[in-house]
Amino acid sequence: LGNALAGLGDLSGSLAALRSSLELEPANVIALDSVAKVYLLAGELVQAERAWRAALEISPGDPQLLTAIGSVVGAQNRTTEAVEILREAVARAPEDAKAWAQLGSVLFVRDDLGSASEALRRALALAPEDRGARHQLSMVLLARGDRDAAVRELERLLVLDPLQWDDSKSWNDF
Repeated sequence: LGNALAGLGDLSGSLAALRSSLELEPANVIALDSVAKVYLLAGELVQAERAWRAALEISPGDPQLLTAIGSVVGAQNRTTEAVEILREAVARAPEDAKAWAQLGSVLFVRDDLGSASEALRRALALAPEDRGARHQLSMVLLARGDRDAAVRELERLLVLDPLQWDDSKSWNDF
């Protein structure tokens, strides 16, 4: 019910339903994850982090939870901590493209362009159709001054999602 209410935009109703579920089963990792996602939707990053950390206490080392925590910590501008958490996530689940993409994004924010490029390329090796990772990689390449490689990534992005391209722009704008 909590997730359905969130899908309908009733975030407070969703949280109430999820809290009721947690009262019945406090160690419900799925409910805690859902609570965190609702808080994230509401822009309550600290509360989202708190809920994901509670879930991680129940399920230590869970790479998906680590990725979520690393992402929300990064969104709070605690990028050093976020990188540490995300590195743990990819160490525990090296096949997790989302974790690699999130790590690449946080490294990009930290201006560690070489490591960001490596992480994003790893994400794309695992999930070549990940439009977000491909877009991030193109931005990293532009920031590194490699316009030609950035354009190639943007062209690949266009092939993946041609409806995203705005005809008013040209490749030369990049």
